[in-house]
Amino acid sequence: MSDESPNDTVEERSAHPALRIAAPFVAIAAMWASERLLTVAYETATGKKPPTPEDPGVSFTRALVWTVVTATTSAVLHMAIQRAAAKTVPVNEAR
Repeated sequence: MSDESPNDTVEERSAHPALRIAAPFVAIAAMWASERLLTVAYETATGKKPPTPEDPGVSFTRALVWTVVTATTSAVLHMAIQRAAAKTVPVNEAR
């Protein structure tokens, strides 16, 4: 169940416009940092560089697993940042 009143409008629940503008840039930085972290973790665990999906010498399974892990991490981070930004400062409180 949601703690939001059914009378709340979308505008009252929306984030401040500045946060809406900043959120994609924060998401990009977080995705870059997470990819770097995943790369370091992969290299530490396997002793090899992460697979490059377009490299024909990399097995399809290995490339697919790496792609799924990095894409899922990026999508989850992006969603979490957008949701956090939407909840941070409601428009009616910023005025």
